[in-house]
Amino acid sequence: MPIPNIRGKAGFDVRTSDLTKGPLHDLTTSEGFLLALKQVLRVRYDGLYWLGVPCNSWVWIASSTTKRHSSEFGILGDDRIPSVSMGNCISARCALLIMVAIVRGIYWCAEQPGSSVLKDSPYISHVLTSMGPHYLKRMSMGAYGHWCIKPSQLFGSWPNVETFTAKVSKDLREHLSKASKGMYKKEVLPDGRVR
Repeated sequence: MPIPNIRGKAGFDVRTSDLTKGPLHDLTTSEGFLLALKQVLRVRYDGLYWLGVPCNSWVWIASSTTKRHSSEFGILGDDRIPSVSMGNCISARCALLIMVAIVRGIYWCAEQPGSSVLKDSPYISHVLTSMGPHYLKRMSMGAYGHWCIKPSQLFGSWPNVETFTAKVSKDLREHLSKASKGMYKKEVLPDGRVR
């Protein structure tokens, strides 16, 4: 299946891989990993490889389930839980893809929610600490057009990570908080617990 050639808003030639496109884009399968590798190999020297790694098992709100911070399981969490096992697999495969990018002279950058510990996984951490300079920037996605404020982090070898300095103004903060009302709903479970 050919990878569509897309012009991003800024006019860049981009290719995307997203599980919502179909099973061929599942990074946890051999086919999905090979497709992702093919995409990294198509990025030109001095280009940018951008990763939006699924965060569901890496964020603090899931830590009571994933056990990523427990003394018993450590940062890799309880891999008997499917989302943890899948998150670990994706982390390891992303690290391999990032290493290919680095060897080819390609910058890379990953985006994660502010509370994510993905960068602390042994695979990503190894890349960050031993494969050239890296940058980390905490920022708000709301300042860049996201529908909610969303505290986030960018990390990788791309020096422009440090240019993401926009702040959410008071007016924008009020607008975004109104826009995101109703996104969450309290539910009382049969046993009386609230979620």
